[in-house]
Amino acid sequence: MWDDDGVPMLAKMSDAIHEFDTLAGIQLAYSGVNGPNLYSREVPMAPSAMPVRTVFNDPLSARAMSKRDIRDLRRWHRNAFKRAKTAGFDLVCLYGAHGFGIIQHFLSRATNQRSDEYGGSLENRSRLMRELVAEGRDVIGDKCAITL
Repeated sequence: MWDDDGVPMLAKMSDAIHEFDTLAGIQLAYSGVNGPNLYSREVPMAPSAMPVRTVFNDPLSARAMSKRDIRDLRRWHRNAFKRAKTAGFDLVCLYGAHGFGIIQHFLSRATNQRSDEYGGSLENRSRLMRELVAEGRDVIGDKCAITL
């Protein structure tokens, strides 16, 4: 869902799913502190700087997200919601479970040591999740459901 190039094939997939009278869903995820990015060599981003958690204990660290990084992440999600809607999906899942995914990393005190409006209290730690859900709803309207 990173760019428009994948939308035609995703639309074929959702159309094929709809042929069976069922709902088509897609999951959006950013791995955060669990994504070593070994192929791209991009430095992973997380709520707070910390070692990347992988099964191989790769020797690298995620950097703390700036406010601009958070705005970018929100924009990436809005664009992905638009693409999911264009491709005909009925459900868009924001992934944030099993200790894996940026939403859970913001929610958890273990991975979020921020002192700004995205850290500290549960209300602040849940801010990104609430923003992603609200902005996703604005993008896809009432023709598509958001799951978390």
